[in-house]
Amino acid sequence: MVQLDDADVQLLAQHRASVSHNPISNLKLQNGIAPVGKMVAAGVNVCLGSDGQASGDSQNLFTVIKFVAALAGFNGLRELNGIVEEMALHMATENGRRLWFEGDLSQDYIEFSEPLGPYGYAWDEPAAYIAEVYVDRIPRVARAQEIVRERGAARVVADMRARVVAPDKVARAEQFAAALARLAETH
Repeated sequence: MVQLDDADVQLLAQHRASVSHNPISNLKLQNGIAPVGKMVAAGVNVCLGSDGQASGDSQNLFTVIKFVAALAGFNGLRELNGIVEEMALHMATENGRRLWFEGDLSQDYIEFSEPLGPYGYAWDEPAAYIAEVYVDRIPRVARAQEIVRERGAARVVADMRARVVAPDKVARAEQFAAALARLAETH
């Protein structure tokens, strides 16, 4: 949703649509910057997403919040009444919840190992400080770590990373990048 005009925004709002805004992917792929402020002002449920690992680089939603806040002068959020960081957090939490879940989520929360400063969720790297995630007051991180250990997932990821950065793959990627650069010079 980066190439929208005012009529498109009104159509989305009229149909009470939700939009997954993936700013890192949009920037990496050079698709453009979504008119987030216009969509929010019109009543579109703008949520935040990270796209896949290939085009978003990370599945860390805190990084997405940071990008949304940093782009506020370009995406239209700065033009709205409110604190940009709080609007970005609202898109990541409440708007995402409205899209995917029903019911009471008051028992769902994150416990950090140390306090975050004001707007630390937007400007810090808080994922490293997550001590526990509770869903219906049930801790989930410890169980997830146990499953990762049981299934050897960390080893599988390490093996995959090793294959991706293998010398032959790096050489092919460099050749491809050089060919693209030559192509760009001729056009």
